[in-house]
Amino acid sequence: MKRLVLFAVCAIAATAAAAEWHYLSGGKLSGISSVGSHVWAVGQDGLFFYSVDNGESWRRVPRFTTRNLVDVEFWDQSFGLVTAEGDMLYRTTDNGGTWDSSYVQHIGGHIRFITRDCIWVVINGRNLRSSDGGLTWSLKGQPYDNSWFIDSLNGWCSFRASVFRTTDAGQHWSHSGDVPMPYVGGYIDCLGFSDSLLGVCAWHSSYVTPNYSIHVFGWSTTQNGGVTWNSLTEAATTGVACDIGPDGAAYGVEEHGCIVHGSSGFHRTGVPTSQQFRDISAARGSRAWVCGDGAAVWSSSDSGITWNPVRPGFGASFQNVDLTDSLRGWGASSDWVARTADAGRSWTQTAATFGVSPITDVVALDEASCLATAGWSVYDMWYGWIGEFKLGRTDNAGAAWDTIRDFWGGQVGSSRFSRVDEHIWHPGTWSPGGNSVRSTDGGMTWIDMDTLGVRSDGEPFDISFVDTLHGWVVDSRRNIRRTTDGGNSWTIYATGLDVKRLKMTSLTTGWAISDSQLYAWIGDDVNWQAVMTQPGLQAIAFCDSSHGVIVGKKGLVLRTSDAGQTWWRDSSEFTSDLYDVCLLDSTHAWAVGQYGLVLGFGDWAIGVDEARRYEGFRTFTGAVAVRPNPCRARATVEFSRPLVRPVQVTLVDVAGRVTQVVPARAGARSLELDLQGTPSGVYFLRAGAGPVARLVVQH
Repeated sequence: MKRLVLFAVCAIAATAAAAEWHYLSGGKLSGISSVGSHVWAVGQDGLFFYSVDNGESWRRVPRFTTRNLVDVEFWDQSFGLVTAEGDMLYRTTDNGGTWDSSYVQHIGGHIRFITRDCIWVVINGRNLRSSDGGLTWSLKGQPYDNSWFIDSLNGWCSFRASVFRTTDAGQHWSHSGDVPMPYVGGYIDCLGFSDSLLGVCAWHSSYVTPNYSIHVFGWSTTQNGGVTWNSLTEAATTGVACDIGPDGAAYGVEEHGCIVHGSSGFHRTGVPTSQQFRDISAARGSRAWVCGDGAAVWSSSDSGITWNPVRPGFGASFQNVDLTDSLRGWGASSDWVARTADAGRSWTQTAATFGVSPITDVVALDEASCLATAGWSVYDMWYGWIGEFKLGRTDNAGAAWDTIRDFWGGQVGSSRFSRVDEHIWHPGTWSPGGNSVRSTDGGMTWIDMDTLGVRSDGEPFDISFVDTLHGWVVDSRRNIRRTTDGGNSWTIYATGLDVKRLKMTSLTTGWAISDSQLYAWIGDDVNWQAVMTQPGLQAIAFCDSSHGVIVGKKGLVLRTSDAGQTWWRDSSEFTSDLYDVCLLDSTHAWAVGQYGLVLGFGDWAIGVDEARRYEGFRTFTGAVAVRPNPCRARATVEFSRPLVRPVQVTLVDVAGRVTQVVPARAGARSLELDLQGTPSGVYFLRAGAGPVARLVVQH
């Protein structure tokens, strides 16, 4: 009867649990602006960062929307605009202290100030113009792509390889000239003009046959208003944005590199990073800036000749994550491995590449040591299946990788690891030489296991052990196999299950997911049963028999704390796809995914920027103390000096909701807080108009 009850209620709870997943790092930045030493950057799901000291320090602006922000531009250090998807415009006149929002059709594009009052917004072949500082807008014609205006009347746009010009604010357009490209199939990706004559553009050109394709990227410049164009330089990747510096130099940014063009020639700098850049700003700042994936920001202080990361980020999407403790661990994209020493708030990309991609899993051994595995296969019409497999280890923080297995074969692949203390298993996929291995000494030496077959759809295997003898594995034939001797032999335990990830929590309980189904297995006499349907499932993890998490596409996070009887849908306020999850215990968890996004679960993940939801937050260092902290039923608030006037002591939660207000008389040196009815969690306490102290309530 107990098993029937579990299956009957194992569904997503109708009422969502508290939103306890907090932003740690990463995400997609799509727009950047600078004025003097002030820099602003915006991106997906309302991400907004701000620096007042040329990127020496950054704060995350309290989120005023969960929409995807497209672009940000400030005219001076007080007046700025932000555009967002869904045709929303946000306007501030006090440096972001307050924001006015308005709906303007087609406004969700890139912003360009001509004067404080004359502003253009360009999106999808449409131009919107404001002549009153963004209060009202009018649609000005419908050109093609990449519109660029130098004043209220004169501008350019492109269609394929052709450039068009307007002299009447976009009401009429006339053909100006064509950009020469190597092949007929070519497009201008972005363009910019410093005046009525000098301009620069990025383009790509392709030649495609049934057997192969050639792609060429480049930059060209004009000195006669777009009539004729001369090739400036070839590029490695697509150009994404242009801007004009205060000296009239034209700056451009590619997906993986930067270029600057001025009166003295041009400089092109390849940036050694996996990050994809999205926008560039050079118009009014003391430096040139670019932003992109991983919430990364780079700057140049020498007119674009060299670029340096001022807000480092892991730009590629995280596919895997594994932490050894609450601070240290490893993660991987398809091509790179990175490590963290601050619980995922920042990541350092390893100096050496792993050598084979895609990487399908990592095991964090300690701060300097990690295991990784990767494999690929393709079908060639002449040679049949070809592929490569690699299993490697680093003991020097990724400066170099030692190869455990590396070979070429036919249809080979890779899979995930399972670890119990010093025992590690890697089931592999079919290959002529076999790549199923296990270790009993923490990955120092390895023993061959039986090959488990080939998986035709390319999904890596998954494997889960509950102790050093008992383990389960997804094989290539839609079967789940079981071992009771540490992997020396395997027995088919379930057939016909199209699952890709599984996690066993005991000898009699297990969970598995497909793309859209959650399966449960309870005891030897019950088969795997589908207990929940939810599209977009990507990964599942448990830290014990009760606490588990499933993550998936579009920011999906499902959580259970009652052994799967109920699954809560947590709100992370992010819509990026999540690809993997790691749980150390019931209070420490990480979810990673698209654009290098890292989310943390629980009170420990709350950062200073989230606490700024409650206005005026900063850490009290001497004016007040809360003892004990963490506290249970009661706590004492101690002031460093007697209060000169009566104040209200206010206790708020992380969402800014007031939970208690306690008066303190003039002359008081302390007061008592009754916390018996206050739920466990993180809170912030303000005494009058002073700063805020952080306290933790644990019942």
